[in-house]
Amino acid sequence: FRPLFAQVVGISLLTSLLSLVAPLFVMAVYDRVVGTGSVRMLETLALGLVIALLCDLALRALRTRIVAYLGGRIDNIVGNAIFRHILYLPSSFTERASIGSQVSRIKDFDSVRDFATGPMLLTLLELPFSFVFILAIAILAGPLAAIPVVMIAGFLLIGWGLAGPAANAVAETAAAIAERQDFTIEALSN
Repeated sequence: FRPLFAQVVGISLLTSLLSLVAPLFVMAVYDRVVGTGSVRMLETLALGLVIALLCDLALRALRTRIVAYLGGRIDNIVGNAIFRHILYLPSSFTERASIGSQVSRIKDFDSVRDFATGPMLLTLLELPFSFVFILAIAILAGPLAAIPVVMIAGFLLIGWGLAGPAANAVAETAAAIAERQDFTIEALSN
């Protein structure tokens, strides 16, 4: 999937750059059009904005289709591999675990599918390009670029501080879900 993934990264870069068009349009209108009163310049800038927004829309639709295809393929490959692996496990291994825990283990792989098809993947793809926005702010407004940098650092510190408790809570929740599923399946089968 490397060529498709490279395309998605390239499209994410282009959409990030195209996202800068609207703020730059507003700046150009205030700086150039209002000062000169040129309607022709406003029409030209508006046409450029419309073209950029249409390209952005088309690229985002293409990226969504590629990500959906990748997610479907990964889901298919991982699902078949898991099922094949379970079929070829020794019977002594599967007999030791309850049906509920086996089903719970299989359902754990849904998180792989959810990551590959959900918004988290797109967020991770766009995260590196957020520095393009910070660079644009630094070029246009100089010291104002420090504000998003400080905010990012603050969010990272908060995330780092909450990582341990969140991991413990997720582990406890997973264990409780597995126990509940074990109980439900055992109750239904017995």
